[in-house]
Formats: sequence, C-alpha cells, structure tokens
Amino acid sequence: MSHNILLFSLVLVAFLMFAASMGGKAQGFSIKMFTTLSPNLTLVEKHQKLIQVSKSRAHRFQPITNPNSSSPVLVPNTIRSYVRHAFSDFFYTVITIGTPPQVANLAIDTGSAFTWVQSAECRKCIVTPLPGFDLRKSSSSRVLPYNHPLCVPPFLSPRGRGCSYLLEYADRTTTEGLVGFEKFTFLSEQGQQDVPLAFGLGLVNNIIFSVRDDDHPNPIIGIMGLGRDHPTSILRQLTLLRFSYCLAPQFEATPSLLHFGDDAKIIGATNVRSTPILGGPDDHYYVRLNGISLNGQLLPIDPNLFTLGGGGVVVDTGAPYSLIVDEAFQILRQAVVDYFYNMYQWQPIPKTARDDFDLCYDFHTVFTAPSVMLHFEGGDMEVHKPSLFTVIEKKSELCMTILSLGTSENLPSIVGAVQQVNYKFLFDVGARMLHFAEEDC
Repeated sequence: MSHNILLFSLVLVAFLMFAASMGGKAQGFSIKMFTTLSPNLTLVEKHQKLIQVSKSRAHRFQPITNPNSSSPVLVPNTIRSYVRHAFSDFFYTVITIGTPPQVANLAIDTGSAFTWVQSAECRKCIVTPLPGFDLRKSSSSRVLPYNHPLCVPPFLSPRGRGCSYLLEYADRTTTEGLVGFEKFTFLSEQGQQDVPLAFGLGLVNNIIFSVRDDDHPNPIIGIMGLGRDHPTSILRQLTLLRFSYCLAPQFEATPSLLHFGDDAKIIGATNVRSTPILGGPDDHYYVRLNGISLNGQLLPIDPNLFTLGGGGVVVDTGAPYSLIVDEAFQILRQAVVDYFYNMYQWQPIPKTARDDFDLCYDFHTVFTAPSVMLHFEGGDMEVHKPSLFTVIEKKSELCMTILSLGTSENLPSIVGAVQQVNYKFLFDVGARMLHFAEEDC
C-alpha cells in the first residue's frame, strides 16, 4: 500500500515538474475563432445547414458514458480566448501543439470534457486536408503513463504502460486513441502563451465534423473540451473553473472574446442574473427553466417538461438555433401564430413549403415581432427580437429560429447560440452558477 502511494506521488511530482518546464501558469491570452460554414452557400442553404447542425447537436447530447467528477491537478491563473463568431457546425480555434509547433484546428465544445486531436498515424481518419498531429516530430511530447492521476475512467483507462481513451456518443460516433502530454501554444496580443495539456491522440475517428464543398473542405481535426467535471477538461487543467463569452450578432464579422479564469468577468452591467448549474446526466451545462412568456403573458407550459426528468435544459453554443421539447414548442408556436394573426392577419406558410423550419411567414410590410422571455430560476432572459426570427429568402420570408425537438425522447431542450447573441454569459463552474447580462457584443 505504501509502495503504491510512493509511486503515485513520484509520478505526480514528475508530471508537475514537466508541466512547469513547459510554461507554468497561463496569465491570459486570446484565440481567434472561425466557422466551418462554407461561404459558397446561398442564404437558404446556410439556414438549412444551421437547422441540420442544431438538430444533429440535440441528438449528440447524451453520451453513453457519463463523466466522472474529480479535483483538478493543474490550476493556472487565467486564460482569455479571442472569439470570432459566425454560426455553423462549430466554433473552432487555430492553435499550435508541440515543439516545433504543429497547427491544429480544434472545435470549441462546451459539452465535451476531453480535448483530442487527430493523430498523423490515424487508422480511421476524419476527412480533412489538414495533417494530423505527429507525435514523432515533437521534442516536447510525452505519453501519459498508465498510473498517472489523470488516467481515470470513464473516458480514460490504462493500456500497457500508457493511457488510452474512448469516447462514444448517443449517435454511435466514436473517437479513440492514446493520451499524451504536450505543449499547447495560444497566440495573444502580447505574444504567445505556452501551456501544458494532457490530450488525446485520435487513432480511430468515426466522426464527421462538417460536410463542405470541394473548395472549402472540413477544417477541424479535433475538439477542445470545456466540459465541467472530468479532470482532463481544459477547465480543470488550466483555469480557475470560470469562462465567459459574448456572441456577436449572426453572420457579422464582429469579434467576440472567450475568457477563462480571472479574466472571466461581467463588468459594468446593472442587471446581472444568476441561475444554478445543475448536475445533469452528462457534462453539459444544465439549468432550470421554469417557464416561457410571450409579450409578458406566461404560457401554459408544464414546468416539468424542462426538468432533468423530462430531459432538462442546457445552455450550449454548439447548436446554432434553440430547440425545445415538442409539447412546449407547440404551445409557444400557437401563441406566435395567434399574435401575428391578431396583429396583421398573417397565416403561416404551410409546413411543406419550408420543411426545415417549424414556423414561417411571407411578409411584405413593416411589422413588430413579439417578445419572448425565458424564466430561469434566479432571473429572466429576454430573447432579443432579431434573435427570434430570421429572413430567409428575398427579404420576404420570415422564420422563427426556435425549433421543436420533435418526437425525440429524453433529449434536453437547448438554448442555442443565436438566442444567446448580445448577452454576456459567465460560467462559474467551481461555484456551479451561470451569470448572464445584456451586453452589446
């Protein structure tokens, strides 16, 4: 027993010494983020893509294996990531890994607890023109040993004298490979910041990130996981368990910032609201939604539809559009239909005319959209009117950007990225609280 404790301690000390030699604590930096959405798509095709991504995201929300909560091993002070925003499959960032540096485009995912990148030696590979990370070409690469404190279930497990990982999602997409330890370099306005990270080297990757045209192929070769609990999450390895962002309006090139650690703050807002982050069945950020109002009138929606037993509600940037459980959606939809009929005598376009959206109108006059309020425990969030409807075609077709989950069971309702526009969100993972306030992003 004492021998095992001594061995564990020696491994941990060696790990921390190696980490310190590769950069120590991060003090704050910015990462530019891009979108996988092809610029060659028409406006209609773009919206069809966003709907496809949103609905696909909903069905990938419950991984087969649930994450395990653990204490962090490394807790650097601050990271600040620079975000450029446009809606598509994912937000992704361009970073470099290793010595000398190798470029890697990683999707930023608030619902994944593990960071991984495709290996140059992959046997089943993501379709992309970008090369995978080549462990053999980096002098700073290390294989995570089987007895390392980060090599813990359910995602990671010993394999020989090393450590391996396996991630399997509800839609049966998978990635598996070895776990290494490497220098990640993030660029900032002050220069560059080197931080050590444990991460996965994907050898068998049965996953599709994006379907693009020949001129703009998929640019992503891995995931940067910002999930809340597993010790290999970037939050656990690098930060003080806080991150924040403020998404700029849809399709605009206005940059946003993704902050971590001490830089994750809401400054100057007079109406900051706070709601608990719940312990859901997976690593996503579940919150309690008590109801929905239209134009100040609380809709007759059973609050139990939004509890964890009914699938729950998550705040997630991976889905462009929000999706809610169908029973609640139908009540919201009918209230919107009644509003437009009473105000303008508008009738919805038949569903067969625009199958992708759940509610659309032809319009040829100036109109006022209704207001929608989400009543979270601890504070209300108004869905800004430009985030509630979008113009689809020839500036005469208007569609609601809140969608139905359909007949799917036990999937969470999602507060998607479009509905989060012009709000500052601060996720205090350590305190299990989500703070938000209106802001011109």
